[in-house]
Amino acid sequence: MKNKSKLLVIVLIVAVLGLAVAYASFSGVLNISGRANASGNFEVVFTNGVVSTSEHGRAVVNAADTTKMTVDIDLSYPGDGCYVTATVKNNGSIPAKLTGFNLYNRGTTTAFSNDDIEVLIPNLDISGVEVLQPSESTSITFTVKWRKDSVKESASAEFDIELDYEQATEEFTGKAS
Repeated sequence: MKNKSKLLVIVLIVAVLGLAVAYASFSGVLNISGRANASGNFEVVFTNGVVSTSEHGRAVVNAADTTKMTVDIDLSYPGDGCYVTATVKNNGSIPAKLTGFNLYNRGTTTAFSNDDIEVLIPNLDISGVEVLQPSESTSITFTVKWRKDSVKESASAEFDIELDYEQATEEFTGKAS
């Protein structure tokens, strides 16, 4: 009986080893190697600023931060006004879309406020603004006016314009089409 038990244990060991060898011969390993590179830069900047008439002032792109433009306006009488046209360029490699405007008191991050001067932001449907592709430029015009009902004898305004842009690309979903 001991011999039969030993023989049975040996047969089971051989059978298990045989199954292991059979499994190993039918299985394999798939190795995939590769490399993924990601690069791109996002850079939308002011390239120029123009006031409609030089006697009304000037618009200057900030040399230290070209995402901002400083505007100095002097108006002659209540009801007087001018246009400030900003040229914006996508210097990056990623398409960009305008999402909003910020007007600040010059040199601060405090929202522009002046009881006598009104800055009218272009009435753009932000969701429908065209995408600015790399190397493309566009112009945006602001209206600056001295409120007609003002009782002040003179009016001027100094403010910074900052445009908000975001990446205008579709996110990869990982789903095959």
